[in-house]
Amino acid sequence: MAISTFRIGFSFALCAGLLALSPGARAQSLVTGGTEVAAISTTPSEAARNLSPAPPAPTEFALYYDDSHKDLRQALDWMTQTNALDPKFWNVYTEARIRLKMNDYQGAIEAAQHSKQLALATTPPNLTYAHLDDALIAEAQRQAQNSK
Repeated sequence: MAISTFRIGFSFALCAGLLALSPGARAQSLVTGGTEVAAISTTPSEAARNLSPAPPAPTEFALYYDDSHKDLRQALDWMTQTNALDPKFWNVYTEARIRLKMNDYQGAIEAAQHSKQLALATTPPNLTYAHLDDALIAEAQRQAQNSK
């Protein structure tokens, strides 16, 4: 029992110390019930500056739009912009998946073939994505045949 109380107290003290070292934080002394306690305060603008990370990359938006079945045209636009700048096999595979959902079978096949080439060109070759690309190509061909 004493050890767990010690761990809780130590953890609290450690967190308070780390918060005191954070940029923009000011320590204030409070008197509570006769005991002096240090409190950390920041202004709202300092707190917002410390908590708001950089905006997410377009690929993260595209993945979210794709997974949540939102606007696939916008997701495809973000993925093509990303892949035009720096194609990675996982991003090109996502583009192929989006194209397949949009019934762009030829575009899905081309993107999956490109993704497979990129996956096999890595060291060591990423066979998982190569198999995923093969499955996507087969599915796109099957759907293209059924739509005729």
